[in-house]
Amino acid sequence: MAVTGATPQDVSVEMGKQVSTASERPKWGSRGQFLMVLMGYAIGIGNVWRFPYMCGKYGGGAFMIAYLLSLCFIAAPLFIFETVSGHKYQLGPVGTFTHMYAPWANIAYVCVFMVFVILTYYQALLGWAVIYFVQ
Repeated sequence: MAVTGATPQDVSVEMGKQVSTASERPKWGSRGQFLMVLMGYAIGIGNVWRFPYMCGKYGGGAFMIAYLLSLCFIAAPLFIFETVSGHKYQLGPVGTFTHMYAPWANIAYVCVFMVFVILTYYQALLGWAVIYFVQ
C-alpha cells in the first residue's frame, strides 16, 4: 500500500471490520523483553551444539580466532543492519529491500528461502529430540 505524502500515523489499514492505524502497532513490553528476543534470535543451535565440536576438532585457539573474526566482521554488522533496517521500515524483507533500492528486492527472496532451509533443519532436530524423549 503506497500513499504519497502521508506519514505512517495518517495511514489506516482496514483489517476485517476493525480499522487500525500504524501508531497502534504492537510494541515490546520492555527493553529487557526486546533484548531477550534478540538474544534468542542471535544465539542459534550452531553456537550451542556445533561450536564446542568445532573447537575440539580443529584446536580451540585457532578456531576461536577465526570464529571471533567472523563474528565481529561479518555476523555483527549484518545483524545490526537487519535490526536497524527492520526498525526503520517496519516491513517484511521484500518491502524493506524494495524501499531501500528496488532492484534489491530479489535479495529478500534469498533471505526468505534461507529461513525456509534453516527451519527445515530445526524441524529435523526437533523430530530427533521427540523420538529420543518418547523412547
